[in-house]
Amino acid sequence: DEETELCERDIFTNVAILSGDISGDNSYHVVRHDAAETPSRIDGVVVEDGQADGSATFGRHRGGGMTADAEDGLLIINCSFRDNVAGKSSSPHVACLGGGLYMSTSVAQEAGTFVLVSNCIFHDNQAVHAGSGGAVVLSGLTESRFVNCLFYDNAAIPRDGIDSHGGAITVGQNAGADVFNCTIADNTDGGGVGSGTVQGGGIFVQGSPSSGRLDVDSSILWDNTNAEIGDDSPSTLNVTVVYSDVDGGYTGTGNQNVTPGFVSQSTGDYRLAGTSALLDDGNPSPSSIDASDVDDDGNTREEAPDLDHEARRQDDGIEPGAYEIAGEECGADVDGDDDVDFVDLVTLLADYDDPYTFVDLLLVIAQYGCGTTDPDCPGTEGLDEIIKDAGLSDADWKTLIDCIETGTTSEQINCACWLQHYLEDCVPSCPNLPDCPDDDPLSKY
Repeated sequence: DEETELCERDIFTNVAILSGDISGDNSYHVVRHDAAETPSRIDGVVVEDGQADGSATFGRHRGGGMTADAEDGLLIINCSFRDNVAGKSSSPHVACLGGGLYMSTSVAQEAGTFVLVSNCIFHDNQAVHAGSGGAVVLSGLTESRFVNCLFYDNAAIPRDGIDSHGGAITVGQNAGADVFNCTIADNTDGGGVGSGTVQGGGIFVQGSPSSGRLDVDSSILWDNTNAEIGDDSPSTLNVTVVYSDVDGGYTGTGNQNVTPGFVSQSTGDYRLAGTSALLDDGNPSPSSIDASDVDDDGNTREEAPDLDHEARRQDDGIEPGAYEIAGEECGADVDGDDDVDFVDLVTLLADYDDPYTFVDLLLVIAQYGCGTTDPDCPGTEGLDEIIKDAGLSDADWKTLIDCIETGTTSEQINCACWLQHYLEDCVPSCPNLPDCPDDDPLSKY
């Protein structure tokens, strides 16, 4: 069926590809965006195989994937830029900028306008020979924001003794960038023939002749070659990094220098594993609002979802980087109300052996009030008082638990039934007999 609304798409299954590989002759730019009176939106496409290897006279040396004049604002949402190149390996060489994406403005950016790149992936893009910004270059844009984006395996490659910088991103002169919840890993600055100076394997900020600005929040910069964040004039720069994991360390509130613990870095899975040391270590303040409705759910007041379109706040904190991981489910929370309490215990006993087992019972007992094995799991306390109010002594409790653990299946079900009866009905007295399969194991009746 024909799609007429953004929300009708399934961008993860039905991939729309814009390719510059046309009859074996790659185009200079796959997408070209000229200045517009209102911000344009590019949403849900893959941009690949652009080859900006032409003359600087017509700007054909920059933005292999996309080149954009964004003076009036631009939204790039849910896109992938891959296998794009700015530059060529043979003479004559020109300085090449932004293998994947080059964004600029020739005039002052309109007040109140901004560039937003959200929930995008940039990988295997290159800027060659005086290469700058293997994935992205910003020039003159003072208000640019990258949110929930992943940059990996991009490269800025120098040649003929000319400098290169910004394996993933270059923030040029008079430009400013905010980088929120992004993962920037395994990008390369350097490695060319007759290499010159290389700076900023992850992000490069130009400080001369005029200063660039960079604010990084709740992001991961890891295993990029050379400095994770490089510059050419530190004294004039305005760079702030907070609540981020930076390989080698970086001064700032909440920053860390610890191995992120990606699920599978070697295969490009940069989600954090459940054992990662970074869980919940992002900025505790609310993150970016989903004003552009990245996930097409009609809610523009929620926090922007992660790169997988999952809720950014799964529990009390958020993860740094592009991906959030779901908070561990509290296995003892049988009824799913975020409390491990009396209801969970008697529900488990009532359905013992189908589906619950002795392991589940131990989990409820251990996590009753969530103070023993899982302090992050919300709950209520008071199991000892409930057992006492049911008229059960320590010896009674042990008899019932031992029966549930070691008895035959029928004995286990019967003991679970009687334990439920005592806990639920015998407070403070037991007026009725339960409908259990067999006699009371405590012989109180």
